[in-house]
Amino acid sequence: MVDVLLVTISLLLVGGATLAALSVFTWRHSELPINPLSVLLAAAALWVLSAAAEHLSPTIEGKMLATSVQFLGILALPSASVVTVLTYIGWRHWIQPFLRFAIPCAITCWALVITNDLHHVIWSSIELQSTGEIALLDLVYGPGFWLIGLLSHGQLVLAALLYFTQSWKHDWLERLLVLLGFSAPWLANLVYLTGHSPVQNFDITPFGLIVTGICFTLSFRTVGNIFFTVKVANREIVESIRDPILAVSDGQRLVSANESARAILAPYPLPAPVELVLAGQPELLRHVQYATLRENTDIALVVDGGTRIFDIRSMQCSTEQGNQDVTVFILRDVTSERAFENELNRKRHQLRQIIDLIPYPIYARDNLGRYLFVNEACATAYDLGADEIVGCKLEQLHTSKGEVEVINRSDQAVIDTGAPCTTEDEFTTEDGEVLRFKTTKLPFQYDESSQLGVVAVSVDVTREREREKMLQHMASTDPLTDLPNRRFFHELLSKALARATRGGYTAALLSLDLDRFKMVNDSYGHPTGDELLRQVAQRLLKNVRFSDSLASGRAERDLVAVSRLGGDEFMVLLPEISAPRDAALVARRIIDALMEPFFVGSNRLQLGTSIGIATCPEDGVTADALIRRSDQALSNAKSNRRGSFEFFNAELSATEERQHALEQALRRALDRREFVVHYQPIFETGSRKLSGAEALLRWHSAELGEVSPEEFIPVAEESGLIVKIGGIVFRMVCQQIAQWRERGLDVPRISVNLSARQLVDLEFQNQITSIMAATGVTGADFDFELTEGSMLADNPRAEDTLAWLKHQGMTLSLDDFGTGYSSLSLLRRLSFQRLKIDRSFVAGLGENSDDDRLVRGVIALAHRLNVETIAEGVESEGQLAILRSENCHYVQGFLLARPQTAQMFSGLLQAAPVLALHRGAKALALRD
Repeated sequence: MVDVLLVTISLLLVGGATLAALSVFTWRHSELPINPLSVLLAAAALWVLSAAAEHLSPTIEGKMLATSVQFLGILALPSASVVTVLTYIGWRHWIQPFLRFAIPCAITCWALVITNDLHHVIWSSIELQSTGEIALLDLVYGPGFWLIGLLSHGQLVLAALLYFTQSWKHDWLERLLVLLGFSAPWLANLVYLTGHSPVQNFDITPFGLIVTGICFTLSFRTVGNIFFTVKVANREIVESIRDPILAVSDGQRLVSANESARAILAPYPLPAPVELVLAGQPELLRHVQYATLRENTDIALVVDGGTRIFDIRSMQCSTEQGNQDVTVFILRDVTSERAFENELNRKRHQLRQIIDLIPYPIYARDNLGRYLFVNEACATAYDLGADEIVGCKLEQLHTSKGEVEVINRSDQAVIDTGAPCTTEDEFTTEDGEVLRFKTTKLPFQYDESSQLGVVAVSVDVTREREREKMLQHMASTDPLTDLPNRRFFHELLSKALARATRGGYTAALLSLDLDRFKMVNDSYGHPTGDELLRQVAQRLLKNVRFSDSLASGRAERDLVAVSRLGGDEFMVLLPEISAPRDAALVARRIIDALMEPFFVGSNRLQLGTSIGIATCPEDGVTADALIRRSDQALSNAKSNRRGSFEFFNAELSATEERQHALEQALRRALDRREFVVHYQPIFETGSRKLSGAEALLRWHSAELGEVSPEEFIPVAEESGLIVKIGGIVFRMVCQQIAQWRERGLDVPRISVNLSARQLVDLEFQNQITSIMAATGVTGADFDFELTEGSMLADNPRAEDTLAWLKHQGMTLSLDDFGTGYSSLSLLRRLSFQRLKIDRSFVAGLGENSDDDRLVRGVIALAHRLNVETIAEGVESEGQLAILRSENCHYVQGFLLARPQTAQMFSGLLQAAPVLALHRGAKALALRD
């Protein structure tokens, strides 16, 4: 028995060595980087040799170690069989998916084998069966062993099915050899598992593997010829190929060349030494002498007196007689391709340089979120190199989960919809700095699969948004107290009253000014007065709720606003109260708070306040009406007893009567033609040359006498008479222009102030057209000025009218810039050519640093937007000097000229030439 076993084991050793030798041979003669047949033979050799080692080992530990190694071959061989067949039948694209399944399964199974002592899944019992000098393992197999067997045999069955379904046209001998190769291990394993082995517990499966290795080698080596060399067999085919082909023996002799190759060789009969034949082609000679197989490179050859670039590849072959090995070199003319590639690479390099010079981050990502491209600015933003970012996902580069989700969500939306989008998002740097980027994202097809990715360009708008926020803040808040200014408060009040009217609840407005403030300001100076006003503002805020924006996260009905209108005048808005007594409680709390002493430096100051209260809807539903009613109530409170509050009482309102009288007088004035226009000159700031004029409307009533525009224009607006008055004023200005021109005077462009009611009037355009036609003037003679910007923001009719005016050649100006909340949006949306800096800011130039900063900021903004500026109310040389230094375009005010009649202004036109370059005279038709 021992002798039989020794002979059998010897045969295993010989067979295993044979399989190992075949593995090395097929690997060395393969054109593939990894030859699956070589791997298959190596796995079989490992299985067979490990089986022999198991039998020869005297100890159970040695036998189990050999068995564990044997399982490496058991697990690798079926997978290698599948890969070999897939390669042979040309289905290489299935290899990688298959290995993704097979390799983890093999690793898992082998892990179970080497850890069997822990779980006994593979073998439930291991004993030695003594047969004399050689002991065999007596194993009781567990469920894991049968699972491994099922997996291995399943893969072999898969390999066999793939081969026989795809190679039915192949040579019958090949198919017979392959059938024997697959059947031998199955039959041997079946004999062993059924207990019919010649020697009990002796596995004869390795002998089947030896047969498999030999059959597969013979079959695939001699018939398929896929993994080895390709014979140069058909001379006619080779000769017909236009690419040069050369065959060089191991002895460096050129033994064969086709017609295309002979055209570039020296005229020597073949075979001949390569040094002679290739003497005129030094690069090809060097490559032939020193190149390795499968090398693929470019060389320069001399062809027809010129240099051409050839791609050269080599492979190991045998001659037709099969008596020697040769290296075949195949050359392909790639001159045009390389020239195109070089030009393409040059263009790519240029494009890359251009994109890297763009200071804005640019990136491209695929549908899985991986970066395909980043420019230098984007790489710098992540403090990484571009090569480090490409291939990564955003999650690997960004620390903020929330910001990553925002970017991924918008990127995915572009990919899903195929539509571009623009986003603006905030990001926090590692240093805690908050940056804001405006990003435009576009879909693009990044490969041949028609799969969409996203390309994005980001612009850092942090500073731009900060400047906008600063200007918005400057335009909407009082610079001294940081409370909402008059215009912003007017908008807050209008919106609050609209909500109260819709919701059916009560709102209240409190107007107050400070008792004894003028005395304190005059006695202690303006710095003390300014500080006192700031303390008053803070004390008001502590006693009422405040929001500086209607965009607050709180419910709008809960918002309370405090505003400083100017001087010592303040207002408090209570947007929703249950009853008037709630407003009275707030008023009393404010009065008590302001009665407490104030401390400014070492000074203890005592103030007081009186408050007037008006409620909506009882006293009015518009902002202007409620402001007037609360001011009237304040006047009553101060008249009755300082330090008190009063509700509006219509019966005691003399102002109401005055307004009614004004309205009636205005109606009569339209018929009596009581309106006249005066003109105040406008000058170019640097040269003080006359640049135009502002027309000021004046009214001398037969019953009321001289009436100020500040008094009658609000009444005209509220009553709707402003439409007729505006038409009359426009006609008067047109007639005056015509008269001046008849006298040969050069008349500048005149600007007429428009109210919101005029802009939405259906007859306005016809009225303007007919007046201009009757007087002979054109649209180029006028500049229309808007003062009620907040009323235009959401009125399409008004915006259509403004567009029509611009189409007629007229220009647009924005008045009182800096005093309102809506000025910035109007300036951007309606493309004004000019803006006027309100006299309230000009008055403080050189004396109030806040006014200085605001005026400079407005002028700088105008320059950036290519808009001209006019400063109103210039009354001192110091103010003029500051405006000149800031490059303000035009000025007007008592320093240079007071308002004049049309006749007086005619003399000015005759004496001083109009600034020809800027015929921008301003004409305010409705107010001083």
